[in-house]
Amino acid sequence: MRPWLAALASFKARYAGTPVATTEPVADYMLQAMGMDNLTPFGFQADIMNGVDPSPEDIALEKASSPSTG
Repeated sequence: MRPWLAALASFKARYAGTPVATTEPVADYMLQAMGMDNLTPFGFQADIMNGVDPSPEDIALEKASSPSTG
């Protein structure tokens, strides 16, 4: 576990607070441990995880909160 915890700490030291967007909550705990700022609404993640189309409201929130890729 030491190498894994060291890698998390190193990443957090360099990138803490970086905004991220996710499609499923599977990585939420790891993202929190790394200090990331997950801007994706949980409802959006849950819908994707459960194979349901996200609501128009959650899609709009996801688009508005997603970090720029460009």
